[in-house]
Amino acid sequence: MTIVNPGFGCLTFDPARRSERVRFYPGHYMGSIKPEGGNVIDSLSTILSTDLPACSAYRGMQERVNWRYLEPSEGVYDFSFIHTRLTQLQLSGADVRKLCILLAQRTFTNNHCVPDYMLTDPIYEGGDLIHSGAGNGYMIKWQNPYVVEKFRLMVNAMAASLNSGGLALRDNPQLAMLAISETAAGSAAINYPLHYAGLGQAQAHLVQAFPQTLVRQITNYPGPYLDTIFTNIAASGITAVGGPDSFDNEPGLESNQGYPGIYPRLRTNKDNYVIVMEVQGKNYINSAFNGTGYAPTVQQLLDFNKDPANWNAHIIIWTRSTATGNSGTAFADYINVQNLLNEAAQTADPFGGLNRLRPLRIR
Repeated sequence: MTIVNPGFGCLTFDPARRSERVRFYPGHYMGSIKPEGGNVIDSLSTILSTDLPACSAYRGMQERVNWRYLEPSEGVYDFSFIHTRLTQLQLSGADVRKLCILLAQRTFTNNHCVPDYMLTDPIYEGGDLIHSGAGNGYMIKWQNPYVVEKFRLMVNAMAASLNSGGLALRDNPQLAMLAISETAAGSAAINYPLHYAGLGQAQAHLVQAFPQTLVRQITNYPGPYLDTIFTNIAASGITAVGGPDSFDNEPGLESNQGYPGIYPRLRTNKDNYVIVMEVQGKNYINSAFNGTGYAPTVQQLLDFNKDPANWNAHIIIWTRSTATGNSGTAFADYINVQNLLNEAAQTADPFGGLNRLRPLRIR
């Protein structure tokens, strides 16, 4: 098969020309924890049958999915996992809950994050790269334009699959958001300018495939390329930004390698983009990544993200912690999150007490 090199070129999506209003579901969401080795259905039965119905403030949940399992062979797609989850969320309570899909651009285990055929076809140059972050793992090789083009075909197929069934409106209205995982990258083989140019193209493809759905780029590092990343976010039509962690005392999120970090950029952009913050398992344990901060309460984590002096978040995703995390460190009892979200301050309105105002990007 001959594939014409698609190149990168310039981002052409113009958000000002968007003709369809983006759906906006501010509030609290549960973040799932599941193995990276596949799309596991039954591991979340407790969440769907017990936890979500017990907490009315939850508008839905976020699932992390891996491209490798959405395209089991070249050009053959399997979105049954997402369809199953949408159906399960319709049965999780009196109100239909929403689904946020997080597309993983990196893994933290030895599992690859691109389809298997890319690993052996030389045109894709391996398809992904070993990254030098914590532990083992791979990151999508966005610097290869053929990989980016295959991503475009995959998200277009996903949109066609999820929007089938005679829906009167474009995009499945049960989808609250799609996201690409964090921007942090580290590899001896990475070409940073080309990597982030390719990521910008991938962002634009996702926005174009789902014009009525929030599309988020999770952003954290590296500091020297955050200007480029935000330039591409603006050009691609991305409508939501935010960090993968809620650390009150993490210096690298304020400043990184002599450049402003992600936190000051979120403060600057809080009126422009939908701000989505995640509370990960390690955020329940300490306010700093290296453990030198304090042990926050869930109320402090909520206040940190709601603070108008910070980013006045529209959406908070609370990771459902288990008894032990990947590091073996005990997480805070997740019942504290449920108790907090069941308090009157979070149940008095459909938005869980969070910022409900549409920012400029989706007005």
